[in-house]
Amino acid sequence: MIFPVKKTHCLIKIDKETELQIIKCRKAHPGWGARRIKEVLELNFSHVSIHRVIKDAGLILPKRKNIRNAKICRKSENKRKYLAGSK
Repeated sequence: MIFPVKKTHCLIKIDKETELQIIKCRKAHPGWGARRIKEVLELNFSHVSIHRVIKDAGLILPKRKNIRNAKICRKSENKRKYLAGSK
C-alpha cells in the first residue's frame, strides 16, 4: 500500500511586505483572527498561512487555563481536611 507524501514546505511564500502588513493589522486589531485579516486585506493566501505569520510574530496569546476545575479540587481538599480534623 502506498501512502501519499505530506508536503513539508510551502510552495507560495508570503513576502516580507505582506507579512508586515498582516502584523500591523493584527497589532491594531488584536481581536481579529487570520480569516478576518484575510478578508479585510483581501489577501490570496490561506488563513492558515496568515495564522502562521501572526504566531511567528508572537501575537497569539496562549489559551486560558480552566481555573474552575482547580477551584473544585481545592474545595474538595479543604472539605476533606475539615472533616478529618473534626473527628
